[in-house]
Amino acid sequence: MKYLYCGLLILCLLLGACWLSGREIGRRSEAVALPLEGAVSALRAGDAAQGRQLLRRSAAEWERQEGVLASLMSHSSTDEIRAALAELEAVPDGELERLALGLLRAVRSLAEMNRAVWRNIF
Repeated sequence: MKYLYCGLLILCLLLGACWLSGREIGRRSEAVALPLEGAVSALRAGDAAQGRQLLRRSAAEWERQEGVLASLMSHSSTDEIRAALAELEAVPDGELERLALGLLRAVRSLAEMNRAVWRNIF
């Protein structure tokens, strides 16, 4: 009977850790996504200077959050976002909206990929 209790305790601990890490990933990816949303809106309105400023803010926020995110997730996801953010300065204004939309989708998918749902666990 004690093996059953130990097994249930381990299962509860793992599910709790999964829930906590998913919540943390969601919170941190949202902090990066908010300036990206503003950048997309500014770029659609034709304000490239404001869009670039918000993209820089998003890149700075990513640098603050990347350590925790990279420790909780696959590095392939975080490396892809880091590489896209690094090339922002070299992208012409005409392609900036497309890159910002791609970044926003990638950041939003981070939280979705790590939610504690059955399809992500099994």
